[in-house]
Amino acid sequence: MIITGYQQGILYATGCQTGDRFSVRNKDRWYCDAVQPIFGTKVYPNNTGDTTQYIVKARNVHAVNADDVSDWTGFCRAYIEIHGVLDLAQRKSRKGEKVHYPRLRIYGKADILVRIMDVLPAKTKKIQHVRNVVDSIYIGETSAVYYQSRSEITEILAFINECPRNEAIWQKWSEIMKFIC
Repeated sequence: MIITGYQQGILYATGCQTGDRFSVRNKDRWYCDAVQPIFGTKVYPNNTGDTTQYIVKARNVHAVNADDVSDWTGFCRAYIEIHGVLDLAQRKSRKGEKVHYPRLRIYGKADILVRIMDVLPAKTKKIQHVRNVVDSIYIGETSAVYYQSRSEITEILAFINECPRNEAIWQKWSEIMKFIC
């Protein structure tokens, strides 16, 4: 079976080895359904507390190495859908007025962010170190890149705008970009 770049992005972004099985787990069933043909097993819900996560797992599937990515556009689309945040930030203009602008943040390990930045149609950004502390409790650390130029974000979204894609995510992104444009 040929694995698409989009599926590779999902495996990379949400997959993990659990004992002798590789699994993909996500709150959004879309991603498990998108890789289910690779697994050949059923997607099932796993209720943990107040949330439901969907899981698909099998013994014959393995982690994706960035060197093996077959289609970087598809890979980036999946990875950014899962580990990206497009929102509106606010700053003051020179006149002191509040101005909204789009901000695309992509989170992950520095090595994959470098690979993604090499492909995206935007200037290379400085990788930021992010330390998560919630209510004085250390949660973890990661890295991130921030895009704050309307034109760069528009070009990135146009570059990755292909199918398959998670329409629910793209609808949210479309609403944010409409507000700005």
